[in-house]
Amino acid sequence: MNPFKYCNALNYLPITRNSQQRLGVLGLRCLGSLCVLVLATVTPRTFGQGAPIRADAQVLAQIMQSVVMVEATAPSTSPSAQTLGLVRVGSGIVIARDTVVTVGYLLIEAETADIIDGQGRRIPATIVGHDPISGFGVLKSLLPLQRTPVALGDSDRLTAPQRLLTLGHSEPEPTELLLASRKLFAGTWEYLVESPLLTIPAVNNWSGAGLFDETGALVGLGSLLVADATDEPRARPGNLYLPINIFKPVLPDLLKFGRRSGPAQAWLFTVSRTPRAGLSSSVSPPRARPNGRACRRATGSWHWRTRLS
Repeated sequence: MNPFKYCNALNYLPITRNSQQRLGVLGLRCLGSLCVLVLATVTPRTFGQGAPIRADAQVLAQIMQSVVMVEATAPSTSPSAQTLGLVRVGSGIVIARDTVVTVGYLLIEAETADIIDGQGRRIPATIVGHDPISGFGVLKSLLPLQRTPVALGDSDRLTAPQRLLTLGHSEPEPTELLLASRKLFAGTWEYLVESPLLTIPAVNNWSGAGLFDETGALVGLGSLLVADATDEPRARPGNLYLPINIFKPVLPDLLKFGRRSGPAQAWLFTVSRTPRAGLSSSVSPPRARPNGRACRRATGSWHWRTRLS
């Protein structure tokens, strides 16, 4: 069993993208080399009530060998270094002989990337591109990965409640999760997923982790830790996995152009401010990059605040 997989319900909130990377590297890396030795007998960790997901040894072996570690490095001058760090560590899934899909924020403004397999081989990779709309990113290794590519499943057929398997880098076995809901998710960083895969319980190695169905097909990719993953009145923490079907249409563009073809999507995200003494309520952009276009415009980012009656 993997003692570090599930998040403690009392301390899940402080876990950020950078801290979960440290947890995954420090707590789990030493187990990666043992994965191949236990493929024949590995069983997914389960939770809760009901029958566990039925996946035979061959399916579990396929899942185990398809997950790799991704390490990307961004320059110290990049704006994203303040929030994502200079070195980003997460998981990736082998989808072709030399191609890995991962979560896109690991690759934002990154200059170099490596792929580390279960045997500890560090393979240089090129950053093919990432798609801010879907949240996926793609890498190509400079050497063959010696891994069997995983099949892309059909995330549209998934409905809650349903049991699935997740696996991140350096983990000794898949973990069983429950698909709790598919409610819309909107992020303050100009991001919207209309039908994400929200799972419980919360796990701590989510960044780029694979989400697999009972056949071993990839149906989602780990993106976030969320405070409320269910449709229940009481909030329950969990994880947000990106459905693989929103990645399929953009994959050819990423491989050919490094980005989604067509015009960029325009965003205007605002947040309401609670009135304080002597001030009325207002709506304003939640934050603006100091040297970004919003602050350079003649109006200035703080001048498009709108008063509410």
